[in-house]
Amino acid sequence: MSHAVGKLAMVMLVLEAMPAVSGPAKYGVVLLNTLGCNATSLVQVPGTTDTFMGRQLLTAEGQIADITGPNDCSGGNPDNERNGKVFNRWALTLSHFDWNSHQFSLTKILLDTSIDPTTKRSRTIITGGPMKGALIRSAYDPDVVRYRGEYWVVYECTLEDGGPFAVRGTSSCISAYDPARKSIDLNRTQVIISGAQTLATVFNASAVPELLVHRDKLFIYWSALAVVDGRFSAIHIRAAELVVRDGDVSVKGAAGGVVHTLDEATTTEVWAPDTADPTADTTVDLRGLWVARNSIVAAASIGGHGCTAPSDPERGCFRLALVKTDEPIGKDVFNRGRRTRAESLPSNAQEYTRPVRDPDGAYWFVGHFIRPSANGVSDSHPMPNAEFWQHHNADSALVMYPIADRTLWPDE
Repeated sequence: MSHAVGKLAMVMLVLEAMPAVSGPAKYGVVLLNTLGCNATSLVQVPGTTDTFMGRQLLTAEGQIADITGPNDCSGGNPDNERNGKVFNRWALTLSHFDWNSHQFSLTKILLDTSIDPTTKRSRTIITGGPMKGALIRSAYDPDVVRYRGEYWVVYECTLEDGGPFAVRGTSSCISAYDPARKSIDLNRTQVIISGAQTLATVFNASAVPELLVHRDKLFIYWSALAVVDGRFSAIHIRAAELVVRDGDVSVKGAAGGVVHTLDEATTTEVWAPDTADPTADTTVDLRGLWVARNSIVAAASIGGHGCTAPSDPERGCFRLALVKTDEPIGKDVFNRGRRTRAESLPSNAQEYTRPVRDPDGAYWFVGHFIRPSANGVSDSHPMPNAEFWQHHNADSALVMYPIADRTLWPDE
């Protein structure tokens, strides 16, 4: 999720509504609409071209929060609750995408995290498994895969009552998903990687989780985000293998109990900041993983000192990086991977850039791109192009553009 928006829902970006167009226009992109405030984290459901999971803010009454007005983006700030202001909660949603009009439309709310007026607590209650009875306070930034005939969804989450379950703060949840009923199974839902409080002033979140199926094995990846005195300070990517047995999922090697984001026994750092590169020595934030021509492609946002959010002005902050590797897990295995040339990737900050397949079988990247800072790096070859940013006042744009390099196209 966005560090400016989703990780702890602290700051909201303002997104100008953009008209859809038919095909890559003069700016080299298709401009996409958003369904609500910062609803920019989208993943295509496997086996479909028109069904997407995403995140949206819900009002306390369970309605979709508006982009403007009393329930707007500012309602996502958790400080609001303590100050008696409107507090909207992140929820998972399912949307339909029309490839002719390039418009998204809401299909349904998958996890209703709004407040039950009777109990004054979240309506989303885990009904089975090791965390039966836990209440999911917020759910956002999903990823979904099909594994051995079942669909699994991971997403960033927080619990209202994490203490009894040894869950702390921003964590990663996993759920089974039924594509026929278009529903998440709360009987098969749990926190799979918890956040960790390592010092009194240091919290490590398990953020923006992603799943990967590789050689009939299932893996989970996440951004280990260090928060020091309430401020983001560093980000790297960790991973673990998952085991699915009798319909239940667990972290391989975990002998019961909750696995936390920095657990060395069961999790591994797979992509660390590059200490030799001052524009990449602080942040490696997970964006996506997929298999292309039997190699694993990992996508991340990278940045140097002072860069921990897409809105930060540092040179090349949160620019897209892609690496290929043949091994899904291992100490800093992605650092040793084959890098896509930076010149062939957008230079400006981005979030949630993932490949999607169109009805003709071609692949596109969909991502949320931020207005480039005029610093000689971020503005060198932005997405959309410089002409777009000169003619539009938007702070950001949700766009789709063709993946020219077919070696990056996901395997079917």
